[in-house]
Amino acid sequence: MVKVIINNKEVFVSKDASVLEACASIGLEIPKFCYHQKLNIAGNCRMCLVEISKSPKPVASCSYPVINNLQIYTDTPLVKKARENILEFLLINHPLDCPICDQGGECDLQEQTQTFGSDKSRFLHFKRVVENKNVGPLIKTVMTRCIHCTKCVRFFSEISGSKDFGTIQRGKYTEISTYILKNVSNELSANVIDLCPVGALTSKPYAFLARPWELKAFNTIDLCDGVGSNLKVQLKDCEIVRVLPRLCEGVNEEWITDKTRFNFDSIKTCKIGHPLLKCSTSLTKISWKKAFLEINNFFFEENKEVHIVLSYLLDLSVLQKFKLLSNCLGKCLTFFPRKFLLNVDIIENFSFGAFEDLEKADTILTIGTNTRFEAPAINLRLKKRFSKGLCHSAICGNLFDLSFKIDKKGISSTTLFDIAEGKHSFCKLLRRSVYPVIIFNASVCERSDFFAIYKLMLQIECFLKNMSVNWRVLRLLSQEANQTGNFFLGFGLNKNFFKKQQNLNTFFCGMFKKEFLTRHPSTKNIFCFGTYQNTSLETKLILPSNHPYETGGCYMNTTCAIQKSEPFFMSQGFFRNKENLLNLLLTQQSFLTTPIQMFQTYDEKMRNSSKITFLRLKCFLGKSLISKTIFRQFFSDFYLADAISENSFTMAICSKTYRKTFTNFHNYS
Repeated sequence: MVKVIINNKEVFVSKDASVLEACASIGLEIPKFCYHQKLNIAGNCRMCLVEISKSPKPVASCSYPVINNLQIYTDTPLVKKARENILEFLLINHPLDCPICDQGGECDLQEQTQTFGSDKSRFLHFKRVVENKNVGPLIKTVMTRCIHCTKCVRFFSEISGSKDFGTIQRGKYTEISTYILKNVSNELSANVIDLCPVGALTSKPYAFLARPWELKAFNTIDLCDGVGSNLKVQLKDCEIVRVLPRLCEGVNEEWITDKTRFNFDSIKTCKIGHPLLKCSTSLTKISWKKAFLEINNFFFEENKEVHIVLSYLLDLSVLQKFKLLSNCLGKCLTFFPRKFLLNVDIIENFSFGAFEDLEKADTILTIGTNTRFEAPAINLRLKKRFSKGLCHSAICGNLFDLSFKIDKKGISSTTLFDIAEGKHSFCKLLRRSVYPVIIFNASVCERSDFFAIYKLMLQIECFLKNMSVNWRVLRLLSQEANQTGNFFLGFGLNKNFFKKQQNLNTFFCGMFKKEFLTRHPSTKNIFCFGTYQNTSLETKLILPSNHPYETGGCYMNTTCAIQKSEPFFMSQGFFRNKENLLNLLLTQQSFLTTPIQMFQTYDEKMRNSSKITFLRLKCFLGKSLISKTIFRQFFSDFYLADAISENSFTMAICSKTYRKTFTNFHNYS
């Protein structure tokens, strides 16, 4: 700690802090454009000028380090005049189009000009005009507004790793461009919209829709992957117009993917407005009273076995009540859409552990996992760790472009056998490693040789002699939202359901990928309770339900952390909440009233819980042989990888635009 004097007030700050951070520690706001705490220092804008002792002119506070007994002045006439002059230079070529700019109302340049700028302009010449760039269907560019803070350039270079943006030409002709005028092909590209301090980079789908003061905000979480990024949903007149990231250092920091940001238009696509019952060859509208009688007969009819297939997008409360319904009736079998050869009795078997641990890792081995598209937030932490140096990373499976250097060690599980036997060159790095990490995804748990693969991973873990005490080596990455929650509630082994069986009475609840529905076996009676009409099935009854974003609920991410999503509005139409319908079904049976009260208490505990305690136990493994089958990727199209994005018009455009540019899906073997 060092002592600095800010406006004649003594303050103790860290010796590694800058003058700007020292001022921020006491709540003193310094105006800035190019500074961001997650990016390297650039010092381009010069807006953060302050006066210090023994300096003949103001200095940039973002790049000036503190020293002991440094005297800092932030409100002297010299500082005020310097800020006014900087703003005058920035406004020389900036267009006066605030009334039609989408950044209006939340523009840093607009606010700081009003606070620190002059009330008149001395510039009487023509302004410079810059041609707009077409960088894809998500980012709208008005490059005449650009003030060259280079936040977007540094984001692509340091965070995403794609280096799509850069500066071209020199002096007054400097421009921000994509070099060869191509579309931005990065899954995190839209984060530059939040970083841009002016209206140079804005959202195309949000263009001219609303002003910030017209919006209402609600907190929710991302349901596109197992990470559960924290989001802020903004509505205008009960319609979502924008999704923004929420700061959460333990999960997604402050970045979200383009898919998370723009797939909200799926809420109003292909929705069913009324309950539909199949009569002869067509579906006809019926009332909810008649629909409930059909459901009641479907579940409580004697001598009838019912198969319930639950979506991974259902929240924990709904999953628990389905489990209660299944257990009490004794003739309902509840299934998850995928079959996992995983022992879900022990939490450590399906928990990933804290994301912050990845920034300590010195050796990383990923098995059949494309972390860049299956969990971008985790991939950002791996890239951050690799950029610090002294970290070795390798992959067993297809070689993907993960935005950092990674070595390919093999394409099948036989490579793990060589590592476990000590015959592979990678063994030397593992033995010396203090913080090793082995990441495998849920698709590995679906392989017929998973038990053998898991035994090999446990054997590798036993050979790590230099490993730190209480360090987690094996980390299972959940690929879908609330997949860990399904494991936690015991939905794991589903072998029997996926056999080609005929005359099954099946109840589908939630949203499912079309790929799963097309390979579902033909059945006798199919009842669907979901958001979209499942045209791939010969359905007897379809019940309209609210979108997962609308109803809210509690979800468990891949670290076993409970996250709450707030309900924000209900769609227009004859929709019903899944949990309300289940409560109605359960309360009709008098012997089910007490368990409902128990689950209400359980829901409160789940909402107040933050982390599940890990059990340091090992599961019993079945017998299986090593297979030479290669590790295959979980999906072939990032923008259409989940049930929500499949119904998004914006994601369909992105998929069509970027399909050829993504070499990440190619097989490099």
